[in-house]
Amino acid sequence: MLDNRTEMLLNIINMYCQEGSYKVLDKDDVLLQFVPKYRPDRDGLDDMMNYLIERDYIKCKYTDFKVYCVSPLPKGRLYHENTLIEQKKKFSYKRLVFMAFLGSVLGGMLGAAIHAAVIKFFG
Repeated sequence: MLDNRTEMLLNIINMYCQEGSYKVLDKDDVLLQFVPKYRPDRDGLDDMMNYLIERDYIKCKYTDFKVYCVSPLPKGRLYHENTLIEQKKKFSYKRLVFMAFLGSVLGGMLGAAIHAAVIKFFG
């Protein structure tokens, strides 16, 4: 299980390396992709990269003080895909709740209208 920042970094890498090949990523560009609330400093970014490399989420061919040359490994792509599937499930659950609420409101309005019509004609 990854923390929020490391998971964001893995998602950023997967976004840049969609074909699974090596890409050269500028550290400043990677840092700008983070949500400001979770944006690390350069040392924190290096630590997160090392964490992902050590646990076989990504492979780093080259690094220096400005760039990384990285590629996601199958474990990293699978983690990213599972995250996307979970997000879709959450979205569909929210939609289900909204549709159930809307259906109950409309059903209540229709029931009240039918009740009013019955009272008017037979009452």
